[in-house]
Amino acid sequence: MNNVVSTIRDKYLIVDKVDKKLSIIKVEVKSFDEIFAKDFNSALVKTVNDFYVETKTKKSQDNIKILQHKTDSVRGIMNGAITSAAVIVDNTPNLNPTKQAQRIIPTQRSQFSAETNKAILSQLIQNLEMAKMSLMRETPLIQVIDDPVLPLYKQSIGLFKGVFLGGILGLMLSLFFLTVSFVFKRSLNV
Repeated sequence: MNNVVSTIRDKYLIVDKVDKKLSIIKVEVKSFDEIFAKDFNSALVKTVNDFYVETKTKKSQDNIKILQHKTDSVRGIMNGAITSAAVIVDNTPNLNPTKQAQRIIPTQRSQFSAETNKAILSQLIQNLEMAKMSLMRETPLIQVIDDPVLPLYKQSIGLFKGVFLGGILGLMLSLFFLTVSFVFKRSLNV
């Protein structure tokens, strides 16, 4: 697996900054199969972007999850206290006026609990919204500027360069062959 990764990294993958002052990164994949090159490039860029955003915002996301859980818990307790007060009133219909303590004390406790949880809930909601705003500020903006489009650019040697380089290569091979044959004939005549 290490050999495959190093072969891809060394021969087929080019990652470079366009300009040292800008934070634009250029990713190129070289392959004979243009569909593979396009898909590999897109998948690689998406994976790296997702990982970067996740690592940059992980702590804030964890804080939001904790605050959301606490907010939901307090909201549930507050709703339970409100329901409890209503149930107490419903459970004591036609109460004897001399026994008001059976209704008033539990009702006031439930109302006090509901009011306390309401204050806590408002503070938690405020903190949750501030944490969400902070997460939005911390989340880096990553944008793909130029997505590969098929058909991809194929890099090839032009006709003039090909003829010129072929001529030089042919000349060098001819000189090498003539030199070797001259040395071989000379060594036979000695």
